[in-house]
Amino acid sequence: MAINDIRQAVLSQTFEDAIGKRVLVMTPFFPFLIIGEIKNVKSDFIIISIETTHIQEIEGQRIRIHIDDIDVFHIEEDGSPIPRFNEAEDHHKKGG
Repeated sequence: MAINDIRQAVLSQTFEDAIGKRVLVMTPFFPFLIIGEIKNVKSDFIIISIETTHIQEIEGQRIRIHIDDIDVFHIEEDGSPIPRFNEAEDHHKKGG
């Protein structure tokens, strides 16, 4: 088995084990930064429900990202939360 195949298998399993958790993903391509919930893993693609990105029009949508297009990721775990930017903005708008 080639090293790239092993890497893809390990990453796919990492994301599969995290289905339902929040993730922060950075890619070199549009939309560059995504925070959302891992909904599914199909082969070497991750399906994420977008919670926050710098492109407001795609928030709330689902996106499919190929593992090879991910430069950096962080899966939320106890003790290592990902900030909830939309909630902070909503709180600020309500005068909090």
